[in-house]
Amino acid sequence: MSADGKYVAVANTLDDEVIIIDTATDQIVHRVGNVPKPVNVEFLGKTHVIATGNRADGSFSFIDADKGQLIKTVKTGGGANIAYYGPDGNVWVNHNGAQHISVLDFATFEVIKEIPVVQNPHWIYFSPDGKTAYVTNWGANSISIIDVEKMERIKDVAVGLNPNGMAAWR
Repeated sequence: MSADGKYVAVANTLDDEVIIIDTATDQIVHRVGNVPKPVNVEFLGKTHVIATGNRADGSFSFIDADKGQLIKTVKTGGGANIAYYGPDGNVWVNHNGAQHISVLDFATFEVIKEIPVVQNPHWIYFSPDGKTAYVTNWGANSISIIDVEKMERIKDVAVGLNPNGMAAWR
């Protein structure tokens, strides 16, 4: 759901499309096609820009929910999964089955940095001050801690086998 509650977005993986529903009417207002097997949809920050990971081809697609238009699809690597709007104004994305996360410029949706992590980055959460990102390494036994400003992995912390979900308390 968008931060303002105006839209709900749904990934239709087998139909290669993202559906946008207006919550005031509970009606579908847009069907955006040509999205290669979308798996997870997220509204980026307080915008009406939707990002979806496309695991079929290792890309992320970006959609304008107001216009119901595909903005761009960008290859980032295998296992493209979930996009997050970072505290630095960039888009941070994870890749199941890979050993990196990617950071994309929000204005251009171009990859500006690949940050190595241990294995299968699955969740990314940011500290309340926006200085640190925490990434689960599913299939390993750790989380990776990243300096957001430098876009560099600081260290890994052993937490037990297959860390998957995380919760952030603010």
